[in-house]
Amino acid sequence: MRIRGLVALFLLMPALAAAQTPIDKTRLIVSGRVIMDSDIRVALELELVPRSVTTDAAVQAELENRLIMLAEIGASSSVAEPTDADVAERRQQWERALGPGGTPAERLAGEHMTEADLMAWLKDDVRIQKYLRERFIRETNAADAINRWILDLRRKAGLR
Repeated sequence: MRIRGLVALFLLMPALAAAQTPIDKTRLIVSGRVIMDSDIRVALELELVPRSVTTDAAVQAELENRLIMLAEIGASSSVAEPTDADVAERRQQWERALGPGGTPAERLAGEHMTEADLMAWLKDDVRIQKYLRERFIRETNAADAINRWILDLRRKAGLR
C-alpha cells in the first residue's frame, strides 16, 4: 500500500510542480535598488514605460536607465523639487495615455501598486524630465546628447 502511494506521488510530481506559483525573482541591483521580475511586469501593465518598449529585456533596460539617472540626479543639488501641480499634470498625462484595461484605480489594484507608489513614480518622472531639460537645454541635438549621457552612466554603473 505504501509503495502505491509513493508511486502515485511520484507520478503527480510534474503536475504539482507545474501548478506552483513562480517566486518573484531578482533581475539586477542598480544603484542600490533591486529590479525584480514583478517590477518589469508592473511597468508594462501600467504603461509606466513608453509603449514602444515591449520586451522584458527592453523594460529592464528602461528601469536600469531610470535608476542610474535618478542616482545621478540625486547627487546633483541643482534640480528643483517637482511641484504638486507638476506631478498632478504628469498623472493626468499618464491616465490619458492608458490603453484599455480598466480604470486607473482598478489597474493599480490589479498590479498591487498603491496610489502612493504611483505618485512617487510619477514624481520621479517629473524630476528626470526637469533635469534633462535643465542639463541639455543648450544642446543642438538634445536627444543624442541625452543618449550619450545615459550610455556613459551605464558604463560607469557597469551595465551593458
